Amino acid sequence: MEERKIADAIRQDNNRKAYCLQMLEKMVYGIDAEPVDLEALYNEDGAIWGVMVHFASGGTICVNVEGDSPLAMVQEIIKKAELA
Repeated sequence: MEERKIADAIRQDNNRKAYCLQMLEKMVYGIDAEPVDLEALYNEDGAIWGVMVHFASGGTICVNVEGDSPLAMVQEIIKKAELA
């Protein structure tokens, strides 16, 4: 029973984070910033622990978002990938 609760919590958190990643990607394209692709990275439990940011210019950066709330994750990506 406890494992099911943990799996449900991970799934809900992943859904929220995936939604925020989609919105961030749309926002970056919408303001004519350098296009980026965002790729969620998962740990062995299936939780998102990081985001790989792929820039159109060819650069890539990995941002650790383990334990972050969805909005804190977005803030961290913007800061570390210098999207602002």
